[in-house]
Amino acid sequence: MSDQKKKKHHYVNAGYLRLFSMPDKTSAYSSFVWMYKKDVAIRTASRKSVRSICHREGYYAQIKNDESVDYNILEDGFSEIEDQVIKLIRSLNSDTPELKISSENKGLLAFYIGLMFSRGPSFRDGIKQAHELIIKKLLSTYAKNNPPPFSYSGNIVDIVDIGVLEQVSLHPMINLASQVAEAILQKYWQFQRPCDNVNFITSDTPVVMASSLGHVGPCHPLTEFIFPLRKDLCLVCTHRNPDVNTNNLIFTVSSEEVLKFNEAIVQAASSEIYACENLEQISVLAAMYYGVSQRLRVD
Repeated sequence: MSDQKKKKHHYVNAGYLRLFSMPDKTSAYSSFVWMYKKDVAIRTASRKSVRSICHREGYYAQIKNDESVDYNILEDGFSEIEDQVIKLIRSLNSDTPELKISSENKGLLAFYIGLMFSRGPSFRDGIKQAHELIIKKLLSTYAKNNPPPFSYSGNIVDIVDIGVLEQVSLHPMINLASQVAEAILQKYWQFQRPCDNVNFITSDTPVVMASSLGHVGPCHPLTEFIFPLRKDLCLVCTHRNPDVNTNNLIFTVSSEEVLKFNEAIVQAASSEIYACENLEQISVLAAMYYGVSQRLRVD
């Protein structure tokens, strides 16, 4: 793959999105999903290739000491993890009361979930905004004691263009991914399979964080995670266990319960929801949660 192609960095990888897709009958290499926008003015879904969504130019590029840009090292590392995890997810057999998964594979999947939680705009944009806010406050404080050499009665930050590079969030991204993975491994894993004729969906913010305590961090002991693995399997990492002697239990959930999971996924999405089918109920949910999303808040 050329460097030019590697500048297109996906924060939700195409291999994962294919698990929620409708295969393209004209090509063995392309898959499509139905995309729903969280915009009250847009109520209809559109058909999108999994390669055309959830990406930013050079999103994981790193600036080296000689000021050259390395577009490949992080992207290559993510690709290796993604290839292993997608094979694992595809191989999971949900037709048993308890899912068999080795400790090694469980750790790999946990880290992948941690990455999916931290690698996208819902987290990284907040880190960038936090750095910009700190710089503005420092500049404002400095300007009070050191007036600019021209007449100006307003706040100096209003006339200074403060820009922070995307790279500022890369280190926090990796750190948080590891912390979330550790937190997930401490929880009980429950796998949900839908009853016939219903499917799970996913979004541009695929890892959903939930807590009965309200606004708590992802590593809080009472925080739970919902992660749709594929259209016919969803993982819930919870602090609650119906049987203290078992883990990795598989539950068959009704269409009403699937809708509740899907509603939580729509609510967490930044702007786009993806599904294997075109359903009016998903369009309604997308409109209902316009302006609502799961993201790092910077005040």
